Amino acid sequence: MLTLGVVPYLNAVPLLYGLPPEVVKRPGDPSLLALWLAAGSVDAALLPVAEALRGVGDGPLGRFGIAGEGPVDSVLAFLPRAGLPETWPRRVVLDPASRTSVALLRVLLERRHGLQPEYVVAADLGPDPRAHPDAIVLAIGDRAMARRRECPTAAVLDLGAEWTAWTGLPFVYARWTARRGLPSSERATLADLLDRAAERGLARLDLLADAFGPAHGLAPEEARRYLRTSIRFVLGAREEAGLARFAEELSRLDGALR
Repeated sequence: MLTLGVVPYLNAVPLLYGLPPEVVKRPGDPSLLALWLAAGSVDAALLPVAEALRGVGDGPLGRFGIAGEGPVDSVLAFLPRAGLPETWPRRVVLDPASRTSVALLRVLLERRHGLQPEYVVAADLGPDPRAHPDAIVLAIGDRAMARRRECPTAAVLDLGAEWTAWTGLPFVYARWTARRGLPSSERATLADLLDRAAERGLARLDLLADAFGPAHGLAPEEARRYLRTSIRFVLGAREEAGLARFAEELSRLDGALR
């Protein structure tokens, strides 16, 4: 029986909708997916790309993942107040659900802005910025969008927008990745299954937004905009170029790839 590690976020719905019912979908936040794939307890996962760059799994499967170019709306760093980077707090509270977004925030703060903050991991998923008034607070996924609705006047850095403004490139957050030891014949079959499932889901994008958006906290029209504008699912040449740039920037951060 085929088992996939999947994130329980709205942005994964189009990639999962077309999967056959016999495929087991094991939901977990990105940090859990990385642990499961490293342990071989799932056959493939929608793996955070930072974990793939650290050597988790056995390479990408198929042509689809979760990416964006410009504002992504669901990877957000909340600031106590607006201001230039030199005025930002030097304490950063990280979402324990995250892997790639933590690495991306480090790249932006340290490589783009030349800052050297202190990082701490929050006790709770999707940490509440109101509980950390002296810190930058990272939140990801559906919880990040919920935090933004709860704090409508907060100063927010959309990490996707920051990355594209700096590099001119898209950013890849996660992609299908195989477990180590998966036979090559099964890899090819699985890649084809995942690609066909994504194609079926993307052909029904508005219907999926209408059906699943409210359960993830978004009105249908908001969910349509998010899935059509904020998220990219096909990983083409520009997305691969963005991923290569991210790998380069990560390699320049102390300890980021260990």
